[in-house]
Amino acid sequence: MGGLRGGEWRGVESLVVAAERENGAQKGEDVGARNGEMEDDDDDEKPSCWEVTVSGLKAFWKFFRTWTGFFVTIYMLNGTSLSTLGLSTNH
Repeated sequence: MGGLRGGEWRGVESLVVAAERENGAQKGEDVGARNGEMEDDDDDEKPSCWEVTVSGLKAFWKFFRTWTGFFVTIYMLNGTSLSTLGLSTNH
């Protein structure tokens, strides 16, 4: 099976630490904040619950109008309804 085993993971971790040292980043430090790339969002208002819901529904509608989105939605609704009724084939 694929995946990283113990020795391989330590190798990847050492590469990440080396890259952080090369860039001058400390462990756990946000590189964007260090470079001044992040904006201060303290004065921005949080969107209302209604605005978030409408935005989510718009995103879902955009997804649902595709063939993949339509079939994935129908597939998930079918699985949900079967498991709710106790008719699922997974025992």
